[in-house]
Amino acid sequence: MKIGKAFYDNIKKNEVYRQVYECVDCGGCSSIWPLEHRCSLSTGYKGAEACPRGLNWIMQAVQEDNLTFSDGLVDLLFRCTTCNQCIINCPKEIETRVYIEALRRDLVEEGAVPKNIMATFESASLNGNVWGKPRNRRSKWADGLNISLASEANEFDFLVFVGDSSSYVERNQETAKKFIAILNQADVSYAYLGNEERSSGNEVLRMGEQGLFQILAEENIAAFNKYGVEKIVALSPHSFHALKNEYPKLDPDFRVEVVHYTQFLHNLIKEGKLSLTRKIEKKVTYQDSCYLAKHNSIYEEPREILCAIPGLKLVEMDFVKEKGVCCGGGGGGVWMERGKGVKVEEIRLGHAMDAGAEIVATACPFCTQMLESVREEADNKDRIEVKDIIELVYEAL
Repeated sequence: MKIGKAFYDNIKKNEVYRQVYECVDCGGCSSIWPLEHRCSLSTGYKGAEACPRGLNWIMQAVQEDNLTFSDGLVDLLFRCTTCNQCIINCPKEIETRVYIEALRRDLVEEGAVPKNIMATFESASLNGNVWGKPRNRRSKWADGLNISLASEANEFDFLVFVGDSSSYVERNQETAKKFIAILNQADVSYAYLGNEERSSGNEVLRMGEQGLFQILAEENIAAFNKYGVEKIVALSPHSFHALKNEYPKLDPDFRVEVVHYTQFLHNLIKEGKLSLTRKIEKKVTYQDSCYLAKHNSIYEEPREILCAIPGLKLVEMDFVKEKGVCCGGGGGGVWMERGKGVKVEEIRLGHAMDAGAEIVATACPFCTQMLESVREEADNKDRIEVKDIIELVYEAL
């Protein structure tokens, strides 16, 4: 892999990279993590600890011409799940996640990207989704359901933004179907885009392909405008984050109200439009999605939904809310091998078991996929289930 001189010149002159010299080596960026794990980087590179503190040292060496980018260092940068914990923890307000994303953008410009990440970009460009599936199969999951397409509906109050994972990943398709059943029971006026929907682009943007993100976002915005969309409920925290926080940066006229489904269901319950009457007599713990919690400070609505289910006992894991442990799937993590050692999703599932939970509840397709995957590999997998909050609400109707 060859990276040109312009790349290094940019690192030296761009102020976003100068902040690494503010690091006081306090270890705050990694001190709250459980034993055997610090952050999603969780490995070493040329003797430096590859937590955010170690990466700060690496970037200082790069700026001082004492280190150049190798395949290993590029791979390391794409292991970051962009969970935001480093920014939350740092007393000097060093925005490690921000400069990692900037480095990724620069690496994309150089064509210096891991193969599996490049394949994800190619899929999003060709198919409008990150999973390599045909765009004309995006709405296949909804066959036989009582759900209106925006192109066929005369009017509707909410657009359901399904997202790539709930459209194409079988495990998450089942959750999407149950969400539609909940909306129908609550008599909500809604529609969805079907095959006109594109990837929200959040993961593409987090992995550094800003141009492709803009193309995907503009296609979605054009569809929203076409159908006069005023309110959106997103099934994925990642889609929610992009639609709510990134789309307005591209289009100053983007005035659509965007909520995550936990906010939406929470309001339906509060307003008495959704009655949860069936008991679920289980101990349940909740996995805070990074893009719902650390990025958007949504902590209470998911918990209050769970507490509204009769018979359910909510138990908390160690490390929750703004200190919650990442599932390992965000920022491209779902496509990356993160090096040696214990995987963060293994640690998180262990926390759920240590809390005595029979179910770990999620509000994010990536969390569901990552925790379900590691649960299937566990010797004691029958001790605990992984369920989306949507599934629990559906069972309680």
